[in-house]
Amino acid sequence: MHLKMKIGRWACLIGLLLWQFALQGQSSTNAADSLRQMLQQANSPQERVTVLQNLVQANWSSDRDQAKAYLRELEDVAGQLESDSITAFVHLHQGHLRYQAGEYETARARYEQASQLYEKSGLLSPALRCQARMGIMHSLQGAYSEAEALYRPALRKARQVGAADAEVFILAQLGTLFHYQGVFDSAQQYYNAAIAHYRESGDSLYMTRPMYNLAVLQTDAGKYENSLQTYTAIYDFQMSREAYEDVMITLEGLSQVNKNMGRLSDAADNLLEAYHLSEQLGDVRMKAQVLLGMALIEGEREAYDLCKSYLREALSLSLRLENADQIMAAYFRLGQLYHGLEQYDSATVFYTEALSLLDRFDSQRYAPAFLLHLGQVYANAGKLELAEETVQQLAAYQPSTFGGQDFLTYSRLQGVISEAKGDHQGVIQYLSPSYKDYRKNRIYREAEKDALTLMNAHKALGQTDEALYYAEAIHELRDTLDQSKDLERLAEQRKDFEFQLEKQKLEVEQAKEAAILKAQATQNLILAIGGLLLAVLAFGFFWYTRRKNQTIELQNQQLQQLNETKDRLFAIIGHDLRKPAIAFRGITKKVNYLLRKKDFGTLEKLGAEIEQDAAGLSQLTENLLNWALTQRDVMPYQPTQLKLLPLLEDTAAPFQTMLQNKQLDLEWAVPEDTVIFSDANALSTIVRNLLDNAIKFTPEGGRITLEGTSGEGLFRLKVQDTGTGMPPEQLKELFLLKKGRTQPGTAGEKGSGLGLHLAHELSKLNQSTLGVSSNIGKGTIFTLSLPLKAT
Repeated sequence: MHLKMKIGRWACLIGLLLWQFALQGQSSTNAADSLRQMLQQANSPQERVTVLQNLVQANWSSDRDQAKAYLRELEDVAGQLESDSITAFVHLHQGHLRYQAGEYETARARYEQASQLYEKSGLLSPALRCQARMGIMHSLQGAYSEAEALYRPALRKARQVGAADAEVFILAQLGTLFHYQGVFDSAQQYYNAAIAHYRESGDSLYMTRPMYNLAVLQTDAGKYENSLQTYTAIYDFQMSREAYEDVMITLEGLSQVNKNMGRLSDAADNLLEAYHLSEQLGDVRMKAQVLLGMALIEGEREAYDLCKSYLREALSLSLRLENADQIMAAYFRLGQLYHGLEQYDSATVFYTEALSLLDRFDSQRYAPAFLLHLGQVYANAGKLELAEETVQQLAAYQPSTFGGQDFLTYSRLQGVISEAKGDHQGVIQYLSPSYKDYRKNRIYREAEKDALTLMNAHKALGQTDEALYYAEAIHELRDTLDQSKDLERLAEQRKDFEFQLEKQKLEVEQAKEAAILKAQATQNLILAIGGLLLAVLAFGFFWYTRRKNQTIELQNQQLQQLNETKDRLFAIIGHDLRKPAIAFRGITKKVNYLLRKKDFGTLEKLGAEIEQDAAGLSQLTENLLNWALTQRDVMPYQPTQLKLLPLLEDTAAPFQTMLQNKQLDLEWAVPEDTVIFSDANALSTIVRNLLDNAIKFTPEGGRITLEGTSGEGLFRLKVQDTGTGMPPEQLKELFLLKKGRTQPGTAGEKGSGLGLHLAHELSKLNQSTLGVSSNIGKGTIFTLSLPLKAT
């Protein structure tokens, strides 16, 4: 009796200690330190058992290796005491370890042993929870019927014996079971039942677990607003308890929802908050996890240098901790990044390094995924033999059993190999499933790649209808990719623009009504005067009304023209102002992060990119303004006699940096005494756009020449380059402002297609003509014919 009382006091003391740490929001490390001191003071095996059990739980999340060591010590003590309940505890946690290693069958066997021993000891609640964990292992293997066959009787028994904690645990697992199967309504029903149980019992701490599962379910079901509300409620509760370790996990969930909604800035803010919390808490594991998430977002933003920086830091931290899951995730994402950038050698390095570390970190379960993507890299790099060797290695992992995304990746790899072999039927067989899945899950960039390959395969087989289907799909996917970013900002601008148009329409209608009222008043006055004045006034009224109607008709035409201008402006704004505008978002956070990391190399690259985007934005904005003025016929036109060479030199001066960056020579052959009759601003705009076009499409080491000759009252200025040239069909529509994708420059420069159209419009306004000739591979010549004197 004395021994039992003593053990009871120890259990109470440990329970009080852990409860105090939970209330104060202290980390498990502090609790573990206090428990280690108590372990040194324990005098009997029973006392050691109590402390060791709590040490296992206290170190489980923060120091898994130390927890394993305590578990082995506890197993030895359990053998000495011949205690079924302690042995069950050991089996339970060994099951956890096997589960986290991906060995679900072994884990299920451990849980079954623990369940039997707990039931033998009369501990029904933990026995039922272990039975539910057996069901979880079945679920993870896709054996949903077997899982439900375990959950249902366990739930009935828990209700019969009043084991409330087991009942609510099983309810949550039933929710997860239906969640896995995509039966969202049933899953939500069980999650809500679990939440209600915790709420009724006043256990708000554990209530956040099924709430978190519910938030994930809402995200998967596409109910993003509901998911945000659920995550926010969890976040507020955890912050009130100062449970910052849990807050970081919730912030990851919030970030994912915002990312799915296209709110990349909000998603980045969520992870940045989690990053700062991980630094304050000294939680290196969570810091690495957050960096992996931040890298994904920067990849979406196409900030690839920053993405690489985050991933390399995450890999460094994970290797230091020897955290297998994070190490493999970092290697995998680095391989994917370099693969997407078509830097195949670097991608191969990361994938092969990860494969070499699998045995060291007991992570063979990742082998199929790495082999799949390594095979894709080989195939895309044209190393067909290596790709086929990788497929042969995958055969050992039974590809037919691959689930979900891995099976689609395997099919896609087979499709790429089939394409390289010229096996068009194989391409269609293997790539059709991956195309449908990417399209369904809105992974539009990958869907576009598959659609292009499938279109070519059907075309090669003479299957015109199928090829046309995929061609239309490609066009639709590209439009979706072009328009998916920053839609909220564009929608707001459009809304404001339409408000202004509506306001103008209202003013026109009011003017029309006022004119009609005034005409009616005039008519009444004419009728009152009578006689001779009646005829005179009738004629005057007729003339007045006709003129007023002409004014109204002119206003309607102007309004229609304004609508057309609005549509064309938005088409250009939506495609060409988006990238530099997006690039400027989040600049402060990027700069602060790079300064803190002292990564001045990346910071310098970032500055150069910002400068280039700003210059492009300024050029495009000026072109948009000038074009809008020409469309409204309000472009200032003040021609004078002016010297041509100084104007050309001033116009070319801002392009010196661009010329140096591409190592281009700019040569002059314009007589110094040339005087022409032209509007200086219009001519400068024309030449600026012609120079910009020449620089864009001339490769490094090329030459651009400005030369001119006089004759027949004209001065013919030629802007000639040694660039890529254009085919005849492109020349026919060169000066038309048409909707569609523009050709990138030789260094990947973007364009709107507006510059050459504006140059052509201004040349007509300037009483001059603009012509063009071009040869593919030799270059292009633009000829601007300017009057020497006023006509």
